[in-house]
Amino acid sequence: MVMAACSSRATPTVVAITACPQGAELVGDAPPKALRQCCQKSEGVRHGASREWYEDHSARTSSEWWDGNKHGRFTLWFKNGRIRSEGAHRHGAPAGKWKFFNEDGTGPCPIIDDATLVARTPRGLVAMFGCAHAGYVNILKAVRTAFPDERLLSVVGGLHLGGADDQVLAEAVAATGAFKADRFTFHGGHCTGGKTIAYFREAFGDEAVKPLGAGRVIQY
Repeated sequence: MVMAACSSRATPTVVAITACPQGAELVGDAPPKALRQCCQKSEGVRHGASREWYEDHSARTSSEWWDGNKHGRFTLWFKNGRIRSEGAHRHGAPAGKWKFFNEDGTGPCPIIDDATLVARTPRGLVAMFGCAHAGYVNILKAVRTAFPDERLLSVVGGLHLGGADDQVLAEAVAATGAFKADRFTFHGGHCTGGKTIAYFREAFGDEAVKPLGAGRVIQY
């Protein structure tokens, strides 16, 4: 595979936080005093900007938070100063288009750090999620676009919704309900989150929501 030498190299400039939203206060400090600072509420919930630096004081992460969930732009850098990934979160879940780069600066990578495999069965589509870094609802939309005349029989894997709020989970359930086939099953594991599994169980019932773990065999 040959990739274009499109470089993500830039001198990473992460400006120290100087102000926080109402109800939050600045915790920590920027280099040279410390390597992490963020806005957080009195109960320790992040709310506002968050910044991290490597030991050499180069930028590590820049993110935005709202009531304990990532909400806004996110950038992660390699130690050599090149961007590793950049995108946005919405209420705790990845949103929109994300870009991932190699450590030498080439990219965006055509194969990102996560993938979803869709298999056809006589009864419908089985979507197997690696970790849904692109966003569960975003991926479902892509699957529906690729298979416009078929229905979703089963969801298997990690959905990256462990930190999602009620609004995002409601949207995930709605998107699934609009696409699912008869006798739909849901096997959420890894980064899906217990709250997410409870949401899907309430929406689709105990018969639809199945356990998932190492060594489990699922037959369709």
